[in-house]
Amino acid sequence: MKRIWIWVGLTALLVAGGIYVIVTNPGGGPPPSPAVTPSEEKKPPESQAIKNPDTLIIADAGDIDTLDPAFAYDTSSGFILFNIYENLIKYKGASTEEFEPLLATEVPSLENGLIAQHDDGSVTIAFPLRSGIRFHNGNALTAEDAAYSFQRLLLLDRSGGPSWLLLSPLLGVNSIEDYAVELEAQATGKTPEEIRQAAQAGRKLLETLSPATLKRVCEEVKSAVYAKEDRVVFELPKPFPPFLSILAHGGSWASLIDKEWAVQQGAWSGECSDWVSFHDPQKENDPLYEKTNGTGPFKLEKWDRTTSEVWLIRNESYWRGPARIKRVIDKNVREWSTRQLMFINGDADIAVVPRQFVDQIDGAKGVRLIKGQINFTLLYLFFNQKVRAEGNPYIGSGKLDGAGIPPDFFADRDVRRGFAYSFDWETFLTQALKGEALKPTGPIPQGVPYHNPENPTYALDLAQAKEHFQKAWNGQLWEVGFRLSGVCVDPCEGASKTAFELLRRNLQRVNPKFQLDIAVVPWSTFLSQSVQGTPPLYLSGWQEDYHDAHNWVFPIMHSQGTYSAYLGIGTQYDDLIEQGLATLDPQRRREIYYELQRRAYEDAIALFLDQPLGRHYQQRWVGGYYYNPLHPLDLYALYKAPDAQPNLELARALSLEIQEW
Repeated sequence: MKRIWIWVGLTALLVAGGIYVIVTNPGGGPPPSPAVTPSEEKKPPESQAIKNPDTLIIADAGDIDTLDPAFAYDTSSGFILFNIYENLIKYKGASTEEFEPLLATEVPSLENGLIAQHDDGSVTIAFPLRSGIRFHNGNALTAEDAAYSFQRLLLLDRSGGPSWLLLSPLLGVNSIEDYAVELEAQATGKTPEEIRQAAQAGRKLLETLSPATLKRVCEEVKSAVYAKEDRVVFELPKPFPPFLSILAHGGSWASLIDKEWAVQQGAWSGECSDWVSFHDPQKENDPLYEKTNGTGPFKLEKWDRTTSEVWLIRNESYWRGPARIKRVIDKNVREWSTRQLMFINGDADIAVVPRQFVDQIDGAKGVRLIKGQINFTLLYLFFNQKVRAEGNPYIGSGKLDGAGIPPDFFADRDVRRGFAYSFDWETFLTQALKGEALKPTGPIPQGVPYHNPENPTYALDLAQAKEHFQKAWNGQLWEVGFRLSGVCVDPCEGASKTAFELLRRNLQRVNPKFQLDIAVVPWSTFLSQSVQGTPPLYLSGWQEDYHDAHNWVFPIMHSQGTYSAYLGIGTQYDDLIEQGLATLDPQRRREIYYELQRRAYEDAIALFLDQPLGRHYQQRWVGGYYYNPLHPLDLYALYKAPDAQPNLELARALSLEIQEW
């Protein structure tokens, strides 16, 4: 589900990143009583007074990128947006497959008539909306608001953003620019390549297209999703099995926003005459960058971008009833010793605990640990095969001369395979992650349909690494060596730092002329640089947007994927990826995704480092926790009480381990 802030992706607990989850009880209101007798669980000591009983304080370790649901595509921002905005439907409890209504009154199906299949293969899906729902500013939610939310998402389509998730099933493209080019080609008789070449003369692509084409793009978007009475309706040209998953709460891109309010803030008017002006904005120029107005249980109180501290205040008029927690403060505490002290002293209710420091927390008085959660998450070390050279601080001289690397350094498969054989997974998993992670077998993680557990993998083998490096660049690389910087998100510590250190050490063992430096950058800087194609080698992660193999291969293998579009991978896997989504035959899909996993190994497109098993640390006075891997921490479920408990029934059903001290 979106880009994962790497350091958080390797921690023992993720809060703002959205991997570990708290979910409200399906009926709304206060969480149910735990399904155990008091004697089954230890109680906090009588002397342990609950600090800040109405406020939940999170000692976090990351910053958010934006507060615009149509722009956000990282887990840190998604956590905040999840608790401010709401979607049409949500996952039921801990299920990753079953839905229940949220702002809609029903989950569409063939049986209830809200999904209709037509003779031409197209599909109509309608969502009736609840009445009486109000945004934080008091405006009533309407079907027009819902339609506008999705129309704006499709047309805004910021670079590296989430719009492709709905552009693909609704319009059959992965960017609104692609759709505009298709329509322009139909109207002019020119080829798409000719149209794109015309845009390379210093003008933005959309500015080169005719007004008639631009108007038609908007009109087609409004035909694909529209309001009809009390319903928002989606028109799909063909079946798209994971469509409901894309809309479920947890995907901030599918949040419903207030049209009237958004326009007042300076967002798109909803008219087809001006949409291009709002397409692909710079983050800080986006009118909704730092403003919110949702229907959810919490409102934004303040966002201090200097400290990356976010304050949320309870929505007293929330339609399911006010949350038990009055205020949430998400503190960006980068320094571990400070974060540790906050948590041990009870000044933080929940804390991010890096793997290498869990021994400093385990056994602490008043702490509860819940662990063993499998995550639909992968951590990667990406190779950029087409680096942006201009002003690049990470490639040294920019040449194959021992003092740098050329921009296409990683386009040589032997270079990539040499790096793959230089990484030590055994040490990384057992020491850096304390054995609480799985070694991936490719781009599709365990637990996702069509995962191949028998797919071949790389392992540390310096002889094999030497053999591939000696072949690389027609033998030149071995003679002259290289120097480059791998990019790691601040704070680069714990498993992230270990991954780079292991690779750096082994590259030096293969050839002392191989020099790998580490550049540490803030999360927001990394997001900007990665979509510009600047880092030649970097750590990042992926948490699925929806529970399907397509959502794993597309982002890192398709020419327009969230990562791969900026990694120079090209179109070599596109046809196979598109075939995998087009067929409903499970056996054919299995064949396709197994082949894609095999090719990802053969081509060494990235290092698949780990699939983490989660740890969640909290004070024992925090209650309401249970786990679902497909959406972030749900603050509405939480409460503070002397006898607070997580949902023990669901924890046991998922074989999670609970320890208390």
